Formats: sequence, C-alpha cells, structure tokens
Amino acid sequence: MNSEMNVELMIVEAIADAFEKLAQRLREISGAGKQAKTSLNIDMITATLPKELKARLTFIDNQEYIVIRPREYLGSQSFARLAELLKDNFDGEYVSSGKESHFRVKKG
Repeated sequence: MNSEMNVELMIVEAIADAFEKLAQRLREISGAGKQAKTSLNIDMITATLPKELKARLTFIDNQEYIVIRPREYLGSQSFARLAELLKDNFDGEYVSSGKESHFRVKKG
C-alpha cells in the first residue's frame, strides 16, 4: 500500500510540474504578443507590402503612429490593395485630408 501511495504521489507531482510548465509557456506567449504590439515599427509594415507598392510610399515614424504617404498617385487598385493590407494586418486606417491625406497605423 505504501508503494501505491508513492506511485500516486509521483503521478500527482508530474501532473503539477506539467501544469506549471504550461502556465509558464502561456505567460511567455501572452507577454510576447503584448511586446510585439507595442514595438511596431516601419520595418514590420514594409515587410508585408509588395516591393512595387513599397517603392511608391514614404514612411514616417512618430510617437503615436506610423504614417504612410504615397509619393505619387497610386491609382484605385494599388490604393485599395494598400488599404486592405494595412487594415487586415495592422488595423490601419486612411485619413482623408486633402493634400495631407495619408494612411496611418497606431503603434501601441
């Protein structure tokens, strides 16, 4: 009976260790997600854009947003493609403001 209790105790300890490792890994994953969100930068955005579109844009990193301005007229297809990529990947938005119109992505 004593050996049965030892086996049961070992099983309980193994399960407790497994849960602790799982909890630690979940904390690491959730912390990594928060860190990635707050450290958004221009390189992360440009990595998702096609080369031909990226070459037609200017990127400005200010404290709150990454601002993306076209260097030239994009045309309706390229504009829609850029808007979709920024919205889907970074929750970006278009700010219509005449000659100062631009896309922006919130950094944090």
